[in-house]
Amino acid sequence: MKESIVYSIFPEAVIYVSKIDVDKNKILEYAKQTVFEKTTGGVGCYLSHTKVFDDIYFIKDAIKEQVEFYIRKIMHFKMDFKFLNSWISKTEPKGYSETHTHSNTFISGVYYPEASDEFSISFIKNYETFWDVKVDEINNFNAKTHTLKIKEENMLILFPSNLKHKIDVNNSSQNRYSVAFNINPSGYIGGKDGRVFF
Repeated sequence: MKESIVYSIFPEAVIYVSKIDVDKNKILEYAKQTVFEKTTGGVGCYLSHTKVFDDIYFIKDAIKEQVEFYIRKIMHFKMDFKFLNSWISKTEPKGYSETHTHSNTFISGVYYPEASDEFSISFIKNYETFWDVKVDEINNFNAKTHTLKIKEENMLILFPSNLKHKIDVNNSSQNRYSVAFNINPSGYIGGKDGRVFF
């Protein structure tokens, strides 16, 4: 048999950063005093207002460092950026969200102050296939979903905003809190007739 070369073409960059340096107790105290509104896309899932970083500003600096790494060292984008919005998410026991993306944003992220084997987020392949072919082993080429367990406290995940994702069922006996946010480019991007200012 001839030698074959397999290329991984157009993969999505999702980074999982463990133990960012922030005071999780202050964040949890803030989260537990937050006023939430029920989401329309899920069960037992609630969101706060969208300017959390104005109140718990200290987390923003720690996250900004990781965003810089993602943009400059992983993606090699030549762009400045700004935080567009931020909010607290609360998922009750047996709660979950529906699959969704974050429209009109570039990069999204979520920070988890607490860990549990029962906390997870799933990412869903962006393109659909009509074929339902069985596989003998799941890999990055044939998988339809990829699940990340939240096994460490002070954990951060960054991903492209158009990547479909969902909060998986919270099978623990405690509320699952997270701080979510979106990022957009800042300043001029593009060239010629496609040049725009953000």
